Amino acid sequence: MSEQTQPQVKDNITKGIGWITICGLIFLTIFLNTSAHYNALNKEKESQLNQLSTIAKTVVTQIDGNAFERIIEQYQTKGTSIFKSNDPDFIQIQKLLKTQHSKFKLNAPIYTLSKYENNNALFYGVSTEDQPVFNHAYTSNPRELIEKYNSGGTIDGLKDSRGKWFSAIEPIYNQNEKIVGAVLVENVDENFGAKANEVLLRNVTISIAVIIMMSLLLKHYLNRVVRIMRAKKKAEHTALIKAKFLSTMSHEIRTPMNAVIGLTNILLEE
Repeated sequence: MSEQTQPQVKDNITKGIGWITICGLIFLTIFLNTSAHYNALNKEKESQLNQLSTIAKTVVTQIDGNAFERIIEQYQTKGTSIFKSNDPDFIQIQKLLKTQHSKFKLNAPIYTLSKYENNNALFYGVSTEDQPVFNHAYTSNPRELIEKYNSGGTIDGLKDSRGKWFSAIEPIYNQNEKIVGAVLVENVDENFGAKANEVLLRNVTISIAVIIMMSLLLKHYLNRVVRIMRAKKKAEHTALIKAKFLSTMSHEIRTPMNAVIGLTNILLEE
């Protein structure tokens, strides 16, 4: 490798290190922002589910399980799709559901559910709907609802045209501790992820600004390093030329000087 190409190679290596550093910062920024956005979405989801679970548990503690069981048994016995809305137990349970629905400002009805006798499907019981319909069953047999019918829990639903759905289900017990139904509390968040997106946008903006500033500082630093390396190389080259010049000149002067000194000594002796 010639002496002229060595400085260029070193400059390219220095610039390569700078680009690698910038790319590493960009990758780290993307990773951290993605993780922060994911965590923010999880916190937002957990907050929604915890609130719905609290509402479901509150409603269950206020429902008379025996009265609910009687209403469901009458429906299954008569096989009617519309239960008499003037039933006092029905009115009391529905009033309770409507009160909780209004208190927590939910945008989806609160339902009570019961299993058919074959335990393979669920049907609606008393709800916040003014029309006391019982025969609108979950014909698709949602696995999560059936699995959590006895134990209770939360369900992270899917998105649709309205937004992101969240649900919580809690079992209803009669006085004999038998499960006679369940309360289903649902809510749709039309702006789910908006807060997390705001945080992501803010973090990305700050990150881009920081990367730009660091890139400018790094560019300035690398340019300075390159200039110093070039100046050092130039100084070394100049010093080498000076040393060669002095060595050559001392050799060229020493030869005639030796002759002059020798002849002078001979003359002095004669």
